[in-house]
Amino acid sequence: MSNSSNFKQRVITGLIGTSIFVFGVCFNEYSYFLITFLLLNLCVWEFLDLVKKIAQPSRFLTMFLANSLLFLSYGISRNSLPTKYLAVLIVLFCTVFFLELFRKKEVPFINIAFTFLSIIYIAIPVSLIHFTTFVNGEYHYEIMLGIILLLWTSDSFAYFTGRLVGKTKLFERISPKKTWEGSLGSLVFAVGMAFGLNKFFPIFELQQWIIMAVIIVICGGLGDLVESLLKRSFDIKDSGTILPGHGGFLDRFDGLFLSIPFITTYLVLFE
Repeated sequence: MSNSSNFKQRVITGLIGTSIFVFGVCFNEYSYFLITFLLLNLCVWEFLDLVKKIAQPSRFLTMFLANSLLFLSYGISRNSLPTKYLAVLIVLFCTVFFLELFRKKEVPFINIAFTFLSIIYIAIPVSLIHFTTFVNGEYHYEIMLGIILLLWTSDSFAYFTGRLVGKTKLFERISPKKTWEGSLGSLVFAVGMAFGLNKFFPIFELQQWIIMAVIIVICGGLGDLVESLLKRSFDIKDSGTILPGHGGFLDRFDGLFLSIPFITTYLVLFE
């Protein structure tokens, strides 16, 4: 496929995906939850497809655990459930070990490891989104929308700046195309977006939006490298093919997974 054709696919897919995502986040808290539900399930499913060459974690149990965490976090963040119900997860997580006794697989503890990796890498970050978007039990779409706009700005301008002026390799062993110039462009435009978000979404002070922008540039960039490392481990180019021009859902949201835990921690400790 030519570069121009691939670029067109990338733009069309991006516009459609962005429209669906923004509408879901902004319409109401239930459409927002549906977006996080789909994101979680599509990414975990894709991850399990990736690892099936070397392990066979229980798909049903992994999906059940991931969704249990998502639903519990949603209920707690909107003050519908007390925090104590998170204790249920401790019991559920123990069932992962018990189940392997009966599955009779060749690599039981590798199966267990990949089940928990999918929870740590995907389910926990997606579930933590609820604790950033709900303030005192009330849903604020502008927080989630702002985070996504910062992430997309960071990703897009890292790509375009890197292509235009990128020369100095950032982490050539993992991702030969990423450059320091691209990262600097990402930072400049993400901070610029933070100024715009402060004007239109004054739920946070300018300093808070800037700090979140910096977190996303650093952790999102590292998250992208982590996902590149994952793909290199399995000798594949993309995590999936469901998004023409973008690869898979893991390819598109890798920066979010390792940014959200830091953003949530920052907001909980310093807001």
